[in-house]
Amino acid sequence: MFDPRDPACRDDPYPHYARLRSEAPFLRAFLGGEEVWLVSHYESCLRILRDRRFRIPPHLRPRGPVAEVLGPRFVESLRPRVAEIATDLLDRVQERGSADLVAEFAFEVPARVVCEMLGVPLRDRHLFRAWLPEFARDLEPGPASPEEHARCDAASEALCAYFEEHVRRRRAGPGRDVLSSLNGLDDAGLVALCLQILGAACETPMALIANGALALLRHPAQRRRLREDPGLAVSAVEECLRWDSPVQITCRIAEEDVFLDGVVIERGRAVWALLGSANRDPAVFDDPDAFEIERDGPPHLSFGCGEHVCLGAHLARMEAQIALRLLVRRFPELRLADVRLVRRASLLFRSPESLPVLLAH
Repeated sequence: MFDPRDPACRDDPYPHYARLRSEAPFLRAFLGGEEVWLVSHYESCLRILRDRRFRIPPHLRPRGPVAEVLGPRFVESLRPRVAEIATDLLDRVQERGSADLVAEFAFEVPARVVCEMLGVPLRDRHLFRAWLPEFARDLEPGPASPEEHARCDAASEALCAYFEEHVRRRRAGPGRDVLSSLNGLDDAGLVALCLQILGAACETPMALIANGALALLRHPAQRRRLREDPGLAVSAVEECLRWDSPVQITCRIAEEDVFLDGVVIERGRAVWALLGSANRDPAVFDDPDAFEIERDGPPHLSFGCGEHVCLGAHLARMEAQIALRLLVRRFPELRLADVRLVRRASLLFRSPESLPVLLAH
C-alpha cells in the first residue's frame, strides 16, 4: 500500500498519504526488513509526538547550547545580515537570465549564514554540501545498506576531522563568531555543537526555501499576492511548510506497550509519524491540497512539537521569509525551466535536487 522508497512516491507522496489516511491510518509495514508502524492522521501523529512513552532516537536529542544558539533572540539578530546575503545572491544571478535556485540560492543562503556563525571559511561551504547528505543518513528512518553505512561513516569522519581542526584554530585565535564565544565546552563538545548546528541550520532551511520557491512558481496567483503584500511572508512560509514539508517523517520508539486509536504498538517498535500526511489531513485542514498563503488554521507539524521541536525551526522560518519575499519581488516573471525535476533520494528530507529557472526582471 505504501513504500516511501518508491520513486513514484518520492515524486508525489500525497496521493499515497491520502489512501493511507482513508484505508489504513495505522499500518503495520515491513520496510527494508524492519517492521514499523506508519501513522498518517494529524491527531494521531500529534499524540505520538507529545507522548513521553514514545522515545526519540538518541542522536536526535537537542543539546542545551544548540537550542540556545539557534533560539529566537539570536536568530532575529541575524535578520539584516540574511537579507544582505539573499540580496547579494540574487544580484549575482540576475544578469545571466537563468539559475539553479537550489545550488545558487536555497543552499547558499543558509550555508553562508552557517559559515559566518561558526567562523569557517566561506570557500568550505561546498565541502559541507558534499558531506551533509551522507552524514544525514544517520537521521533517516529504517535500516541502511552496508554501502550507505560506509558513506555515512566516511562523511562523519570527514566532518569531525574538519571541525576538530577548526576548533583548534579557534582556541588559538578566537574570532567574533558563535563558536569563539562558547568557553564552557571542551573540544569534543564544540565539535558536536558544530555538527548539530550545521545539520539543523543547513539541511532544513535549504529544503524549505527550495520547496517554497517551487510552490510559488507553480501557483502564480499566490506568488503575485506575496509580491503585492510582502507582509504575507510569515503566513506564506507557514503554508509552504504545511503544503510540502521539508521533513516528511519523524521516528519514535515505543518505551512500553501503548494502546492508541484501537491498536497496540508494542514495546520497542518503531513508529513513523508521517508529517507530510498529517499536514494534508482533511479532518484538520480545509481544502488541504490547496496552496493558500493566507491560510489561517491549526498549526502544521513540519517541525514537530513540544520539547523535541526542530532546533533549526526559528532560523529556517526567518531565512525562508526573507529569501522568498526577495525572490518574488526581484523576479516577478520567474518561471520554471522545461526540465523534469528530480527529488532528493531521502525518506526524511523532501526537496528538489535542483530547481532550474528562467529569470525576468
